[in-house]
Amino acid sequence: MSKQTILIVDDDKEIVRLLRGYLEQAGYSVVIAYNGETALHLLSAEHPDLMLLDLMLPDRDGWDVTRVVRSDPRLANIPIIMLTARIEDVDKILGLELGADDYVTKPFTRLELLHAIQTRLTRKASQDRAYQHNLDQLHTAMAQEHEHRILKAKLVSMFSHDFANSLTSILMTNSLLRS
Repeated sequence: MSKQTILIVDDDKEIVRLLRGYLEQAGYSVVIAYNGETALHLLSAEHPDLMLLDLMLPDRDGWDVTRVVRSDPRLANIPIIMLTARIEDVDKILGLELGADDYVTKPFTRLELLHAIQTRLTRKASQDRAYQHNLDQLHTAMAQEHEHRILKAKLVSMFSHDFANSLTSILMTNSLLRS
């Protein structure tokens, strides 16, 4: 199995260096964006398994990035962990309402961060398995429906053929009886 990829979105190079170290040491691949625009590009290009997102970015803030990600069906299932210095309850609530899966405040511990990441990745894997199971069931049901339609068409054809033969016999018998 290939390494899981995490997109770090933060404009603070020291935070990025620290996060990269934690994540690579834990066995993850890391992709980095220092602003919201680059993050959105990398999300589409790399399709990472999870995104760590700072709120205060130089161009598009984390709120806007979250809105865009959650409104794009190709990206909407990527877990987002907001990683920010904003500690007010209103900020946490807004982040979660916009679609963040978790909200971790700076300063954070390595253990806290890795636990949040593993929890979200485990949940995503479970959701992906459930989605695939449902998709497999749908394909099976569609194949069965197709087979039923073919059988129904064959039965109708056989019935029509047998009915035509029976009708022809009756008409011929009738014709013989009249003559």
